Amino acid sequence: MKSILYPALFIAIIGGALQLVLPWWIVVIAAALLSFIINAKSAFAAFLSGFLGIGALWFCYALFIHLKTGGILTPKVAAVLTLSNSFLLLIITALIGGLVAGMGALTGNLFRQMLR
Repeated sequence: MKSILYPALFIAIIGGALQLVLPWWIVVIAAALLSFIINAKSAFAAFLSGFLGIGALWFCYALFIHLKTGGILTPKVAAVLTLSNSFLLLIITALIGGLVAGMGALTGNLFRQMLR
């Protein structure tokens, strides 16, 4: 369990810090580089650490924006995307970020295995 949570926390911190000054897709590069450096037990563990790290980060940030705006913005965006519930928008946001970072972490791990 520690082999997934510690890299996930590290990916979330580094990815979140880089997203403050760089585009959103920097999480892919950050997850790939960190997964290349941190040797995971398996490719699935690398994917899961990237998915959990950035997925949780994006969910918390989307929830922060939802609460900061008083819940005004989220239902409007959900209506544009024809979603029935604004909470579903927060879940989809976390899934997109998690999948993108998970694929990046998986790429970094597999690249490390390839070079071995």
